[in-house]
Amino acid sequence: MIASDGAQALALVDRLEFDIIFMDISMPVMDGLEATARIRAHELDDPRRRRVPIVAHSSGALLRDDALMRRIGFDDVLIKPCLAQTMAMCLRRWCPTKFASLSGSEELDPISQFADI
Repeated sequence: MIASDGAQALALVDRLEFDIIFMDISMPVMDGLEATARIRAHELDDPRRRRVPIVAHSSGALLRDDALMRRIGFDDVLIKPCLAQTMAMCLRRWCPTKFASLSGSEELDPISQFADI
């Protein structure tokens, strides 16, 4: 599922469960930093809610500040452009039971469109 802005991403997370979220930092309406911080706040407010891994995905230099990214609530960072193999490795790291066999080649085709966004 793809959200066109951070507010839409926040609304989707309130309604649906996700295995992982790839959050672009530069989005209209609400940026990925604020959306991630709000998702983390909602998770803390509801103890029944599972903490979903959130991976920052952008080309900005801000992503190179690991301490800031972790304070906001990101679990990992992918800097654009990224290779399909890098995306596969990230999926295996954060969702090992679901993506353990993902190789980053032919099996990644359905999501490889995101590698160059």
